[in-house]
Amino acid sequence: MCWGLARRKRESNTFCSKMATSMLSMSTALSHKAVCFDLTQIACAFAILNFRSDPYMELVADKIGHLMQANRKTVEQLPDWGLCAVSWAFDQLYPAQSAESTFDGVWNKQGTIKGTRMIGDNCNKDGEGGPVYTLNYNGDVASLLANGIVYTGKLVGDGIRIEWSDGDIWDRIRPQPFADFQEKLASEISKESSPAECQRLRMGQNAGVPPARLHYELERFSSAVTLRSR
Repeated sequence: MCWGLARRKRESNTFCSKMATSMLSMSTALSHKAVCFDLTQIACAFAILNFRSDPYMELVADKIGHLMQANRKTVEQLPDWGLCAVSWAFDQLYPAQSAESTFDGVWNKQGTIKGTRMIGDNCNKDGEGGPVYTLNYNGDVASLLANGIVYTGKLVGDGIRIEWSDGDIWDRIRPQPFADFQEKLASEISKESSPAECQRLRMGQNAGVPPARLHYELERFSSAVTLRSR
């Protein structure tokens, strides 16, 4: 059901929050199949739906990380699309600061910035959707429209802080959440990918748009699910 919402881009923080809570409550009883298929697919769905649950993503990192630390046979049981989906989801929800987009990152108690998209930490009062804003840039100054007001923010302190025009100050979370896990994912993907594919999967080409290989794998998975349900 969560994947169905993602395919239709029907954002619902209320549903996603309940799904995350449900999976966390079953964390000690998850089967190997559930880890390889359900956890990875839901993580990707959350990223598509602009929903970030740190406890859920910690669960994903723990379970998938455990698989990658086991023997090669265990790792190879994780489908390509699952590995790609997790890599892309973490890149979207916990992006690292880059030379191309210095605002990218996770900001303490505020949200995630990835390219021109910002996912706020809090959902709307009705629980549907969430505060997803579009950023515009002019050098080291960003602007966004919220509640009919345009706010501008400037990076200061070597990019560790944003000072906004309304006096608000955002601090970058450091160290980067899940940085080690994301590096391990990138390394695992590079074993089966060309350099170009690896770079695309590590960095993501466009916020909210899975890279080509992931798109293909997910479409193939969705088609298989559709055929089995007939």
